[in-house]
Amino acid sequence: MDTEQPQDISPDETRLRPGEVERRIIQVESQLTMARRARLVAEAALEALGTVAPERQVARAVGKCFVLSTHSRVEDQLRAELVRSEESIARLSELKSLFEKKLAPRTVRSEH
Repeated sequence: MDTEQPQDISPDETRLRPGEVERRIIQVESQLTMARRARLVAEAALEALGTVAPERQVARAVGKCFVLSTHSRVEDQLRAELVRSEESIARLSELKSLFEKKLAPRTVRSEH
């Protein structure tokens, strides 16, 4: 359940060409969607893991194979993934709002 970590995009880069801010907003929205999906997958996996007896070994998909692991180890990994996705969602949401604020003055100027 490795998820691609979103790349850092700075809203304070030097002058952006027209349309660049809009493109960055779309890019951040896409990364937000991926982070939300990762969160949902981790939540679903934790819920499913709750139905397995704690003393049983658990098979976890890693790439194209499965790895047997202990219940607690898999649970710890899933919780860590959930925390990472929550942090990504918070960071990307903040980044999106910064880009939208940067876009707002352009929109106001073009209307006058």
